[in-house]
Amino acid sequence: MLEYYGYLVRVHKQHITQVVLYLGKEPLRLQCAFTSPSIDFRFEIVNPREYDSEPLLASEDWADNVLALLAKGEPERVLEVVLRRLRVMKSEDQEVAVGTLVLLSGILGMEETVSARLKEVGMINVMENKVLGPLILQRMEQKGRSEGNQEGRQDLLQEQLSEKSGTLPVWVVQRLQAASAEDLHTWAKRILRATTLEETLR
Repeated sequence: MLEYYGYLVRVHKQHITQVVLYLGKEPLRLQCAFTSPSIDFRFEIVNPREYDSEPLLASEDWADNVLALLAKGEPERVLEVVLRRLRVMKSEDQEVAVGTLVLLSGILGMEETVSARLKEVGMINVMENKVLGPLILQRMEQKGRSEGNQEGRQDLLQEQLSEKSGTLPVWVVQRLQAASAEDLHTWAKRILRATTLEETLR
């Protein structure tokens, strides 16, 4: 933050008030100051979990509405309000807003719930969406790396194929189980463009 401050002051040639919006899942432990024998630097940290969600839901800004998911309140009510707001947005704005919603739901461990609700209202095909598709793929690959083994990657790809195509035929499951690491990586990228299982796993 001190480095940001120096850069911004040089660019804008005026004092900058810095506020950090904390979106972490764990309890806030960040320090909002840096001190040394010659510097006493401070900034503000805002933790949405300390605020009520209602003012955010009442806002005309969709970003405030989505951030309400991180604030105090009932997640189901927040989702109802956010989904109602997203339904009337223009398609380009809707894609960005939905992408933000999915990212925040990932922080909270609610991505499955949010994705299911989006599918229920027919708002979006998650895997074909140009914003969410790459995000899901990135999350899938990161989770696969954290699993640290071939089986974890197979399971993740199978989960994504099921999400896109429904119940998988036996031959697909067998193909996944016999796949090499290179095959799995190729298919994980191809799933975003392919329209059939055959095309994905060719």
